[in-house]
Amino acid sequence: MSDIKVTDLDFDILKENLKDFLRGQEEFQDYDFDGSGLQILLDILSANTHYNAIYQNMVANEMFLDSAVLRESVVSRAKALGYVPSSLKSAEIDVTLKVVESVIDKQPASVALPAYSNFSASKDGVTYIFQNLTGQTLSDSGETDSGGGKIYEGTFTIKQGVAVEQNFTVNFQSNPDQRFIISNSNVDISSLVVSVNQTPQDQTATFAVSTPAENVVEVGSTDNVYWVNENESGNYEIYFGNGRIGKKLSDGAAIKIQYLTTSGAVGNNISEGFSFGDTIVTSDSSYTQFDTSKASTATSSFGGADKETIEEIRFTSPKFYEMQNRSVTALDYKFLIQKKYQNVDSIKTWGGEDNDPVYYGRVFISLKPKTGFFITETAKKNIINDIVKEYNVVTIDAEIVEPVFTFVEVDTEVKYNLREVPQGEEHVKNQIISSISTFNTDNLGKFDSYFRYSQLTTKIDTTSDAVKSNVTSIKLQNRLVLALGVSSSYISTFNNEILAGTLESDKFTYDGNIDSFLKDDSKGNISIFTFAGDTELQIVSNIGTIDYNKGSISLNGFIPTAISSGDDYIKLKAQPRSNDLSPLRNQILTIDESAININMNNISEQFLTKNQF
Repeated sequence: MSDIKVTDLDFDILKENLKDFLRGQEEFQDYDFDGSGLQILLDILSANTHYNAIYQNMVANEMFLDSAVLRESVVSRAKALGYVPSSLKSAEIDVTLKVVESVIDKQPASVALPAYSNFSASKDGVTYIFQNLTGQTLSDSGETDSGGGKIYEGTFTIKQGVAVEQNFTVNFQSNPDQRFIISNSNVDISSLVVSVNQTPQDQTATFAVSTPAENVVEVGSTDNVYWVNENESGNYEIYFGNGRIGKKLSDGAAIKIQYLTTSGAVGNNISEGFSFGDTIVTSDSSYTQFDTSKASTATSSFGGADKETIEEIRFTSPKFYEMQNRSVTALDYKFLIQKKYQNVDSIKTWGGEDNDPVYYGRVFISLKPKTGFFITETAKKNIINDIVKEYNVVTIDAEIVEPVFTFVEVDTEVKYNLREVPQGEEHVKNQIISSISTFNTDNLGKFDSYFRYSQLTTKIDTTSDAVKSNVTSIKLQNRLVLALGVSSSYISTFNNEILAGTLESDKFTYDGNIDSFLKDDSKGNISIFTFAGDTELQIVSNIGTIDYNKGSISLNGFIPTAISSGDDYIKLKAQPRSNDLSPLRNQILTIDESAININMNNISEQFLTKNQF
């Protein structure tokens, strides 16, 4: 028996091992194991051993975060690291609500809008409900409607979802573990409000709001706190202190929880059609919608996110553990925001020692949202107040800075064989545009994404068998927002070396000269030019300088009065010294898909076979 290999757990090997063992016993000498009834018993023993090996292997796999397959196993291992998987997150948007009173002779100074009032908006034919989580005060706007009714208005945040309330009673006999399960799986945990009435039998007793426990070191024995976990069934549950860490609930205490049930990420990108569906009723009047619109600072609803997946939990929980519930390093801030704020497509953080100029004691954060180029001012305030300040240490400040986009213009000459394309030249051209767009989506548009020239040209070549080669050139493009009619200084940096004498700009009006433009003299000086007929005429010399090594452009005392394109910015373009491009800090490289230029060159005659006879 000592010669049996216990590591061989395949069915056939197990069976042969059992046979070898039995053959070594005197009682079974010269026994035919293959042709006897013992064959059935060997099959049963081998199958049983094989199944047990599989089950034990699966159990062992579920004990470790790296190998666990079941969600409840991954969540359990993450729980040991102090990590709670993110729930669905509600999309939000700032709206301005105007209501008009029905009894015009009352005219109070303000009107109270109750919490969880209903708003609605539609996207793709589906109506989504939004609610305000806190009560709001609508002030006198100074306007009246056609009937003389006073109009009240207020601007505030609404979140996508419907409020739900659950009630529990503490009973240590029937529920000794005191785990209170949130029944709805679409809960947004960040909207959870937990209230406790320790003595509900006392008619004068009221509910006191409990707060989520963030740092166990700071929780005392009488603090009204609660914890949230995801349980084995995938629902969230809340539990309270034990009298040493957090206040212990008394038997018979009443618990009330309120939260939003939400649709998650599908609630994002709703920008129009918001409507107030309730009527505000007071003791002597009522108020109905006069107008509802998104606030002037809002673009569309944002911040909605789906529940964290198994792989996301597996990746994030060890990183969150490294933070130790505080933010000190730049990476701490990165993982904290990724955990708490899901409307982020890409995030970059760096310490002040790596900034230009150096700024010790500060961490810089740059965020690119999942839609659009920049996050809203409301989102910035929420991140700083609700996330960053909650975890940062006293000696470190955090600052959110906008990402800087550097666009790449692509100009390519493609040689192709028209005979291999029955659909024609335009079909191949559209395929190439699609290939470049795919390359842009897959490789660029995020922080720390490098532009690899060879990868782009290979992507073009592999678009179709009809494409034989391509000669591609690129330009860098920055967009400089101008204050028209105001003497200002500007700095725009490509953060890549550029070739002297290649600076271009969009046309603008300067000192009455229409279609003026910027141009460098290959020596680092920038001047303003225009055309007099076909003659290039310099109208302002040395308006700025250009550092070819850093790709940095500086303009001083620049006073354009109009931009020919009608945009609020001009494009600054230059040819890079290297076709491989590198981003720096909060810089994002992306292809300007509106500036892709493709010149199709049919070389089908090169593939004609000449008749030699």
